[in-house]
Amino acid sequence: MKVLFDHQIFALQSYGGISRYFFELMTHLQNFKNVTVKNSILYSRNVYLDDRFPHSEYVNYENWLFPGYFKGKNRLFKILQNFGLAPDHERKMKEFVFHELKIGKYDIFHPTYYDPYFIDHLSEIGRPFVCTVYDLIHEKFPDFFPDSEELIKNKILSINSAKRIIAISQSTKKDLIDIYNISPEKIDVVYLAVEGKRKVSSDRNDREKYILFVGNRSHYKNFIFFIESVFPLLNEFPDLLLYAAGGGDFTLEEICLFRKLELDDRIIHRKFNDDVSLMELYRNATIFVFPSLYEGFGIPLLEAMSAGCPVVCSNTSSFLEVGGESVQYFDPTNSESIEKSIREVLTRIDLQIHLRESGLKNVTRFSWEKTASDTRRVYEKSINY
Repeated sequence: MKVLFDHQIFALQSYGGISRYFFELMTHLQNFKNVTVKNSILYSRNVYLDDRFPHSEYVNYENWLFPGYFKGKNRLFKILQNFGLAPDHERKMKEFVFHELKIGKYDIFHPTYYDPYFIDHLSEIGRPFVCTVYDLIHEKFPDFFPDSEELIKNKILSINSAKRIIAISQSTKKDLIDIYNISPEKIDVVYLAVEGKRKVSSDRNDREKYILFVGNRSHYKNFIFFIESVFPLLNEFPDLLLYAAGGGDFTLEEICLFRKLELDDRIIHRKFNDDVSLMELYRNATIFVFPSLYEGFGIPLLEAMSAGCPVVCSNTSSFLEVGGESVQYFDPTNSESIEKSIREVLTRIDLQIHLRESGLKNVTRFSWEKTASDTRRVYEKSINY
């Protein structure tokens, strides 16, 4: 079986869940004797890609000439691209895909995001493709994303044209059926995972007591409402801190809220440069809280569990499916529910121990080897039926 992956998400993301998924999938598929994998990632700035995925640095308007932005930089970059005076790496990678599809005799094509640039070429040569749908966040919260209209249009074309659809959770499959009336028989659920072996120090740092929040903090991630909900706890326990890891520097809105609540020295932004640093933050946290209103899967749940960190999270979308009975749940729209659930875990050592132990057990349900094996079966169905 010959599989061609494209480059889309590796041009869009330097770091993130979707590019991690495709990196792990391509890596583990290559362990099967009867599977040959190729990709169009000629240029990228993605941190996951190693020597097995040779590439040059991806250049777009953001890092062209120098890192940073000036007014009109994007427009100038596009004008110069049209005259061949600025690099057009996206065009080169698309041309590589077209060339490979024409001569490569691939059994299946797997795009890594929703741009349907390839559909006409696949139709000409009669080759199937599989589309992975991660979530329907743009459909549920369109006002939060300026590109919602275009992305949804591309997604609809992709899922309707695909031979089969991979949904990363039963929750995402249900959303596809409910919103787009996709036949359930066309959708296969393939779970994500976390890396099996994590390099973390053997000793926990118990000198600091902190609640951990990880990743993007905007809109549906519910960070502002979460902070307002845990304010009584931070006020009651003066030695308790809150770490917000990743997600960029605090916004002016966030800083103003911290100052209003007199918590600006208790809520701390922590950067991490790699998975090892992130896992140390999980490992040393008192609890990890994931208050998002919606997720297609929720990899941070498994990251926290694999580090032995108690998890407290929302009871919506895919969380119950992924977290099982290894999580303390709350209603993310109810401030009292959030505060009560976090308080219970903070104040009960026995519950912390239970969540650590059950979390470590729960995470064994998921592996990248299983993700690759299940995906291969989806490919086989796409080719044979």
